[in-house]
Amino acid sequence: MNSITNDVPSVIKSCRVSAESDRVCPTNNYYVYALLAPGRTHEVFYIGKGRGYRANQHFYPSEKGKNPHKDAVIAKYPDCYIEKIAENLSEEQALALEIHLIAKAPEGCLTNMTLGGEGTSGRLHTDEARAKMSKTRKGRKCKPRTDEWRTKMSKAQKGKTASDEARANMSKAQKGRTHTDETKANMSKAQKGKKRKPLTDEARANMSKAQKGKKRKPLTDETRAKISKAHKGKKCKPLTDEAKAKMSKAKKGLHCGENNPSAKLTWSMVDEIREKLAEGGKSVFIAREYAVSPRAIRDIKCNEAWVR
Repeated sequence: MNSITNDVPSVIKSCRVSAESDRVCPTNNYYVYALLAPGRTHEVFYIGKGRGYRANQHFYPSEKGKNPHKDAVIAKYPDCYIEKIAENLSEEQALALEIHLIAKAPEGCLTNMTLGGEGTSGRLHTDEARAKMSKTRKGRKCKPRTDEWRTKMSKAQKGKTASDEARANMSKAQKGRTHTDETKANMSKAQKGKKRKPLTDEARANMSKAQKGKKRKPLTDETRAKISKAHKGKKCKPLTDEAKAKMSKAKKGLHCGENNPSAKLTWSMVDEIREKLAEGGKSVFIAREYAVSPRAIRDIKCNEAWVR
């Protein structure tokens, strides 16, 4: 390993960061790494560059098949591990060092399929390429996720919070983005018929705890002006008969009988009133007894109110 990496500092120093590289990645967050297999004649069997979790991806199932030679080494030597050779590099420095180390390694030592330097980090797809990619993916359906998979994902995400910088970047990326009418229609179609699972008591308690003490920031004048401008000239679509029927059905019984906050009677009292009316009782006297108007008694008698 030392014979390959002993001149790393000089290679990094000799590589000047170009304006294009700085545009793609303004921070030096790249690294160059090696995969090592203890017990193999040449321990170092792969040299690569990346950032974030790139080095760990060699051991993911999704990576299998891309480089059979490398896969065979990983399968044969289960104690393979990653060693970072240099960190905090610009992309240009990382690419140059990767090429240098691959070239310096003994013949037959590495399983790299290329001479390095062909990374695609920071590449931006053209609109045409994006359209083609979108077209090829349309109609594809992902395999349904198992409960075990969902549990693992939930467990992995618990306690994670995005930094203020990350939140600001996400907010900036979403600003000005709007869904097309076609996308909105597809989203609506996908959600139709789906029923959300009722929240558990634990989930409700967690949500309540998370919101306690939080105060929503007052809207700025600028935000209010934007909201007002966005709604100007907009007309609500007229409700369909189906929608009206659903709303009517949902509201039925909400404010009738005892559910009405201003109700003076209860169902048991109404039953007594009906019995007295059947026995020939006068509406005026019954109204005085129950402290309601004669009109209310008359409505009960004619089945215009308090109808089950």
